[in-house]
Amino acid sequence: MHLSLLEEGSLPCLALLFILGAIVFRFLREEPEPKTSDVIDRGDSSTACSLSPFCEKLELFLRMAALDFKAIDGNVVTAPKAKLPMIEHGENLVPDSELAIRYLINTFGENKTHLGRIRIKLTPEEQARSVLLTNVTNDSLYQLLLHARWVDLSVWNVVKGLYFGDLPLPFRLLIVPSIRRNMVGWLWGHGYSRYSQKDRVWLARREIDALATILGDHPYFNGDEPTPVDAAVFGILDNCIYGIGSVYGIRDHVQTKKNLVAFVEGIRQEFF
Repeated sequence: MHLSLLEEGSLPCLALLFILGAIVFRFLREEPEPKTSDVIDRGDSSTACSLSPFCEKLELFLRMAALDFKAIDGNVVTAPKAKLPMIEHGENLVPDSELAIRYLINTFGENKTHLGRIRIKLTPEEQARSVLLTNVTNDSLYQLLLHARWVDLSVWNVVKGLYFGDLPLPFRLLIVPSIRRNMVGWLWGHGYSRYSQKDRVWLARREIDALATILGDHPYFNGDEPTPVDAAVFGILDNCIYGIGSVYGIRDHVQTKKNLVAFVEGIRQEFF
């Protein structure tokens, strides 16, 4: 059996089409594939595990669940719903990190309390907390990362090389500016770019404060064992600390929360 995964989120298809940081995971149960770190150059420990919080989310779940997989580049053109990341398992293609995790739990976790290290049997209260926390990771923190990477020129000048550096020069000159205009327009249409910079930062800091309060003294967001929501929160926090576009003092604010830093560093050391 095979399983693949690529890059997702709230980006328009035109932009996604040319983002080269997508990841695919192939899963092989009977014949273990090499670990992702053996087949993908992730850079040093000073960088985020992936520039996509959603790729990080799904990859971390796979690692915590001890499912053998291989990460490969994906193509948004052929991806269902033009959404990445996705998993490919046999003949099944499942886009969207949250739906992919649901599929993996239903497929490999039937009648189980755990998959590898990750606890998948949750109480109703834990399930409700997980839904709300997952939604938080898709809101102001993620929107701030997008705004920084696509709108802020100082960050864009770095990011465009990471996203589009492998494209032939004519494509970079002709297509990349229109992709950026599309993203800038999308963020304005979404309403996020209409906030003042002060308000955008306030919204993001508020979410960081809430995450720190909910985590408290626990190593994970549902207690002493990792559950699926930890993968979602890790993806966004790792990008806030280590990813390109961690600007506007957000990295510094996360680093004032010792429990959030310990959460991120503990996962990086154990699973990456």
